[in-house]
Amino acid sequence: MYKPTSLDRNIIKQPWFNLMKPENAELLKWIWLDESDSIGVVEVDWDGFEKFTKGIVTKKDIDIVDFVHDCNNDGKERMRFLDRGRKIWFTPTVLFKHASNAGFRNLGANDRDASIMRILSQRGETRDWIVEQLIYNDRISINANLVNKVWNRKDATENEKELMERIAKHLNIKISKSGTSPAEIKKNYGNVCQYSGELCQEWELEIDHVLPRSNGHKDVNQWWNLVPCKKELNIKKGDKNVFQFIKEEGLELLPGVENAVKRWVKKGVLDYPRYYPNKRNKKEKLFTWDQVVGYVANNASASTSDYECVNPEDSSEMKRWRKKK
Repeated sequence: MYKPTSLDRNIIKQPWFNLMKPENAELLKWIWLDESDSIGVVEVDWDGFEKFTKGIVTKKDIDIVDFVHDCNNDGKERMRFLDRGRKIWFTPTVLFKHASNAGFRNLGANDRDASIMRILSQRGETRDWIVEQLIYNDRISINANLVNKVWNRKDATENEKELMERIAKHLNIKISKSGTSPAEIKKNYGNVCQYSGELCQEWELEIDHVLPRSNGHKDVNQWWNLVPCKKELNIKKGDKNVFQFIKEEGLELLPGVENAVKRWVKKGVLDYPRYYPNKRNKKEKLFTWDQVVGYVANNASASTSDYECVNPEDSSEMKRWRKKK
């Protein structure tokens, strides 16, 4: 049996709900109670709906286009089509059922809205909706404070940051990015050089642009392109391509640099050279010769003959081995 559910205190007391056709109101109750996922995306289970209404309202009674329009009868976009009409999206599911599940306490409207933005960043379809339909949003007040609050969270994901950057560009908002001062960058990486992997004193490190500033790309000063680096390595790297530099110095592609490289590859600015075959096949694990020798030394049943070189034409320091299949 249907129980009144909290939505602006009580969904069934809302003026727009009381204007809905009875059959559409029943479908909305079903979606609200049982169907929508954590961000309100719905592919209607019609068999479940008919059991819910005990056969009084069936699929034949529902015109899904009319239903969506009925949900938005006062001009506010609560329901919209997704996936070329195969799915629908009920925005209040996020606004009222799941807003408290994204790391913010409900201390105020801005905290709630920030948590909503984090949830909506989970899917491309809802991220696109925010950017394209900002003027139709009837609950979230998007402003510079909200954008900065989400972007600067320590646990913010790449999706969240990208979404905030898109919104900022759309609304001409400047993001005040924390963590981009030299001291903060060094601290964020634990004072570890992102080329050599060495733990250093703060004064031993400088800030390197993974993609050099001489490239002229508009994003070279973004936080993700800045990594701490030993002074002598920074001087050696200069304006060199990051892969060329790593190869010349016999270094590993460490997480801080790799994060920037992935961004540039995604943007089409860089591409992995042939001596990083593991980047083309992420399931394939590659080893340096020292790693192979170390493993064999600690495992009596292992032998160096169990491994094969994947790039024999390269210099010895750049060669990588994999376990024979």
